[in-house]
Amino acid sequence: MTWIMIKCEKTEQAVSTGLVTDETAWGRLANDWQGEAFRCSACGTMHAWIKSDAFLAPVEALAPQ
Repeated sequence: MTWIMIKCEKTEQAVSTGLVTDETAWGRLANDWQGEAFRCSACGTMHAWIKSDAFLAPVEALAPQ
C-alpha cells in the first residue's frame, strides 16, 4: 500500500491526502481523476487535487518513528 501525496501550494512540502492505494488501482485512474479535498497538515487550508498533481509514497515512509 502507498500514501497518495501532493505538494502543498503554500509551503511546497509533501503532504499526505490521508488516502492509501495500491499501484495497480492507482494506475487505472485517469490523470484528471479528482480526489476529495482535504485539510493540509502543512498550512491548515483545504486543498483540492487531481491525480496528475499527486504522487505515491510507501506507507512506511510516513510511519511514526
